[in-house]
Amino acid sequence: MLAGHKWCPSGYQRPNYQNAMGTFVNLATASGMVVEVDLHFGTGNNGIPKNDNYAGLDANHASAFWQSVANYFKGNPAVIFNLINEPHSSSEISWFCYLNGGCTVKASGGSWTVVGTQSVVNTIRATGATNPIIIAGLNWSNDLSQWLNVVPVDSGHAIIAGAHNYFDNLGCQDTTCWNNVWQNIQNNGYPILIDEFGQLHLCDHSQIEILMNWADSVNPPIGYWAWAFTVASCTTGPALISDANGTPTQTYGQGFHDHLLAVQ
Repeated sequence: MLAGHKWCPSGYQRPNYQNAMGTFVNLATASGMVVEVDLHFGTGNNGIPKNDNYAGLDANHASAFWQSVANYFKGNPAVIFNLINEPHSSSEISWFCYLNGGCTVKASGGSWTVVGTQSVVNTIRATGATNPIIIAGLNWSNDLSQWLNVVPVDSGHAIIAGAHNYFDNLGCQDTTCWNNVWQNIQNNGYPILIDEFGQLHLCDHSQIEILMNWADSVNPPIGYWAWAFTVASCTTGPALISDANGTPTQTYGQGFHDHLLAVQ
């Protein structure tokens, strides 16, 4: 969706990249799926992409990215926008700056000025896009403790709270926190989406089973998307499938598969 930054290989600059991604997303939504488009890999002042180590939205590029994405997908209501995949902890970016921007954050590739979520939401809505927008928590999307205090004003009234959980001690790992923090957000009128969760070790599904059972039990139920549909061994990470045919990994992928079948 980006406007051909110099670090993009020529085959991946727009419109090639736009057309490839647009075709993939539109096929998925035409099949009845809801698709989340997120800014997963950010960039700093020099325009060189970063990986997940991305503390806050880059003022030089993030707004242009989201303006492009919003214009492209604004006719497809089954596409959800997630402004930033996993913003860092409040020790690196304050809740105030996350909403309002203006601070400087650092990463391995240097530092850059942050644009706030409020400004980016306004940019998206100015295109005419009414798509739902996910505002992730801090601390790699695990901390939503101050989320209600910094939720952007949205003329489209379509903000979702985004939460991640890998049971890796980044916060909000149990039902007590889920009841006190996550459900409180939902009780205040904002839906919650657990748009990444999984178990990092041992190929087990016992922890995600607790989370899914809780999400199913609250009123209204909370949606969840497991990570990840990557063909790999679950001994090296939370891989759900072991081959291109979709065979579930044992027992992590199998546990997720069986749970979805049980709640249909």
